[in-house]
Amino acid sequence: MLTGYAAGPYHNTGGGGSNFLCLPQDPDWDNFKNKSRYVGHIAGVEYELVDSNNVFSTSNTGGIPLYNNPAPCAVCYLDHRLTVLMIPAKTRCPDGWNKEYGGYLVSELLVVAENAALTFVGIERQKSLMEERLKTKL
Repeated sequence: MLTGYAAGPYHNTGGGGSNFLCLPQDPDWDNFKNKSRYVGHIAGVEYELVDSNNVFSTSNTGGIPLYNNPAPCAVCYLDHRLTVLMIPAKTRCPDGWNKEYGGYLVSELLVVAENAALTFVGIERQKSLMEERLKTKL
């Protein structure tokens, strides 16, 4: 099982990704560059429930309300089931898993708040053969 924190788009911006991610507690940093103000953002998911709407029990939190606390997440693995999973913020696989590709997490360009948030996706780090084929046909 992988555990971490739920993350998704920043709540008041456009662009970025619309799907939630389960980010690991111990990220692996690769070749990270943050030189553009137009990159999509990823923010931690927090519980934003007020007491009158709170449907969650605090019996396993020591009575501490969930409000403004990070939302945990988990991904379970069953060895007898087919599993394909992109794990953001990791460059290596958990023990017993096989790495099929490595790359970068990408999303919609963040320019103005009206940009639609699309899905966060993983893009292969290595150049694609398709790119080389397109060059030869131009």
